[in-house]
Amino acid sequence: MDGAAMNGHLSIIEFLHNHRHEGCTPRAIVHAAENGHLDIVQFLHENVDEEWPIDAVAAAGMHGHVDIVRYLCEHGFLFRSDDDVIVEMALALGDHCPEAKDLLLLMLGGDSGDN
Repeated sequence: MDGAAMNGHLSIIEFLHNHRHEGCTPRAIVHAAENGHLDIVQFLHENVDEEWPIDAVAAAGMHGHVDIVRYLCEHGFLFRSDDDVIVEMALALGDHCPEAKDLLLLMLGGDSGDN
């Protein structure tokens, strides 16, 4: 399932989810986020009982997938980390994807400093 998530094959993920019990590793959502597969990120989050890593937010942001960063933030991925980790992640994203950096800081109730 991890390979299907990485390569954007939602139909395969749905089939495996419905017909197999092996599941996937927590890296599946990171791979999907990194490669811009929002539909797969949504499916995994909604259908697979897993403790997903916050790394998915960073992976999406580092590759400019702001829609995925937004989805993950809106669905509680940041609440599993302390604010310092999130600020560090936002600052690391600054050069790669300023929009993702600003979104993370906004979710923390901060200011991006660009005003």
